[in-house]
Amino acid sequence: MALVAGCSGSPPPRAGAAAAAQSPAAVAVTGLSVVEAEGTTQLEVAADGPLHWTTYRTPEGDLVVELADAAPAAGVTSLAPAAGLVSRVEVERDVTALTRRPMTRLRIATRRPAVHALDLEAHLLRVRFTPLPPPAAEP
Repeated sequence: MALVAGCSGSPPPRAGAAAAAQSPAAVAVTGLSVVEAEGTTQLEVAADGPLHWTTYRTPEGDLVVELADAAPAAGVTSLAPAAGLVSRVEVERDVTALTRRPMTRLRIATRRPAVHALDLEAHLLRVRFTPLPPPAAEP
């Protein structure tokens, strides 16, 4: 039960006004790029505000990065690099069921098994991939 205080001379409260005041605008994901460096590959995710993420692996081995309260800006689309460790970055916009807030899901596939690490500098999230060495041959 909600209780709204007011007097008879006050206009009625606007529905959702309090919720809107407490819900900041979603962060915009403004760019994606794959950068190859010595022995590693980085996916750089640029945004116009702070990013909050969760990661997990799919049964196929893809890395999924879910960016809460974030939506891709116009022009931010999936990537399919022709060469390098990262073979595909799928961009999906979703809405969380509980809060009805936007979420950006990045599904990242690699051409070879790799480990990953994430770090954040200002509004740039870096997902660094390092390929695993091939399995040793049995004698």
